[in-house]
Amino acid sequence: MKIYRLLICFLLFAALLTGCGKKANNTNVTVTTGNNDRYPSFVVETISASKGNKDAIVRVSLKDNPGFLTMAMDIAYDYENMSLKKVVSGSDYSDYYFVGPKKLQSGCTASWFLPELPEKVVDGNILELHFAIQDNAESGSYPIAITRSQNGGIVDQFKNEIIFNNAVGYININ
Repeated sequence: MKIYRLLICFLLFAALLTGCGKKANNTNVTVTTGNNDRYPSFVVETISASKGNKDAIVRVSLKDNPGFLTMAMDIAYDYENMSLKKVVSGSDYSDYYFVGPKKLQSGCTASWFLPELPEKVVDGNILELHFAIQDNAESGSYPIAITRSQNGGIVDQFKNEIIFNNAVGYININ
């Protein structure tokens, strides 16, 4: 019976994730980042990478995580100077069922779910984004934005929506 419950949860959650293949309208990544101390936050690492780097890794973590059953986050980036090659669930959330984006385009969605809240709620690394930097990329600082998805969002064990502060990190291409 538990396997059927888990399967039903998975299918319902996957049905909410219809935004995976959206491509951003332009290369400008705009997001309102929050600094509201009342809300937990996404934290996006800023890294430096060289032109032609085939595996520039940006880590995304959670800060002040209250505990969630389901989470869906959107990933936006400058697709003219870099491309997303792989999305991997972070090591601190390996107990969650992870659904990565099928199309690795700016605007895609990654999601996690569990049928029950874990015994220990943790902050930490939830996502790794692997980028390839174009050989002809222009030098500069390019944003990687993580936002709470409108297609699924984030809910706690009582199915209440949890608001997270959005975040932006950068890949500094030299």
